[in-house]
Amino acid sequence: KKNKIECLYFLVDPSCQRTNYLAIDNQFDFVDIRVTLTINLDKNKLFVQYPNSCVFRSSKKSDIPILREIASYSHKDTRFYFDPNFPNELCDKFYEKWIERSCGDFADVVLVAILGKKIVGYISCHLDDSCVGRIGLIAVKSNMRSLGVGTGLVKSALKWFSKNGVKIVSVVTQERNIAS
Repeated sequence: KKNKIECLYFLVDPSCQRTNYLAIDNQFDFVDIRVTLTINLDKNKLFVQYPNSCVFRSSKKSDIPILREIASYSHKDTRFYFDPNFPNELCDKFYEKWIERSCGDFADVVLVAILGKKIVGYISCHLDDSCVGRIGLIAVKSNMRSLGVGTGLVKSALKWFSKNGVKIVSVVTQERNIAS
């Protein structure tokens, strides 16, 4: 209260009963279960096979309007949409800004998927240190889902990480996000 903090997330180990009750006693709301997925690129062979003639390339400044549009409706499974303190419209704008910043200097690269000369998805990649990378955002246009575009984006990102000397790649998602 003294610092006028309006939003504070507290990551709790779900197996620690005491910490969970402490969070409840201090009026924290449960908003999601965070899942971190990790792959060791040294131990996994990358079989890159792209779906439906998709082409993958680094984003350009001119791609930002379509990436913002895709972002505005693609991240509904995230904690922000499940947090009652954030209106959905604000969350839409948040993800639009996030992908725009990622195309600037926030991410090391944003790869886009192109199908039939149209951008149908994106994935942002971050180099955390010389051998660790992280996927930030990934999204596919709603009418292009279940066609393998997301898988192609992930494989393209893993190939990019591998070319940049990364050994370990992680991504955070929510337990409710079954597709990921």
